[in-house]
Amino acid sequence: MSGFEDNDENGDGLESHANVATGNKRSATERSSTDLPPIPKKRQAHRAEVWQHFIQKEDNLSLCNCRYCGQEIGCDTKKSGTSAMKNHNSRCKLFKAFEESGKQRGLGTDSSGVITAVTGV
Repeated sequence: MSGFEDNDENGDGLESHANVATGNKRSATERSSTDLPPIPKKRQAHRAEVWQHFIQKEDNLSLCNCRYCGQEIGCDTKKSGTSAMKNHNSRCKLFKAFEESGKQRGLGTDSSGVITAVTGV
C-alpha cells in the first residue's frame, strides 16, 4: 500500500479535497521521486561601499583579503559586519597611498593659456 492510498478516504486513489484545502502536506515518504531538491539560495550582493576594497575568498566566505596589501580580514556579515574592513582601511598604508594617488594635483593650462594646478592629471 503506497502513501497515497493511506490518505484515500473515498477509495478512488486520490487524496481528499479536505487535505488539499487545509494545506496538509504529504510526508517525506509520500513525496514522489520526481520532486526536485531544494534550490540553493542566492548570495545577496554586498551593498557597503567598503566591499570594493576587498576580495571575498571563495572557499571560506567568512574571510576576505585586502586588495592593496593582501591582509586577511574576517568579513562574515552576520558575525563581524563590515567594521573590521573599515578599521583595516583606516590603518592600511597601501590603501592610503591609493586614495592619495586619485587626489594628486598636477600642472595644466586653462583656455587662456595660464598654468594652474589641476586635479587628476
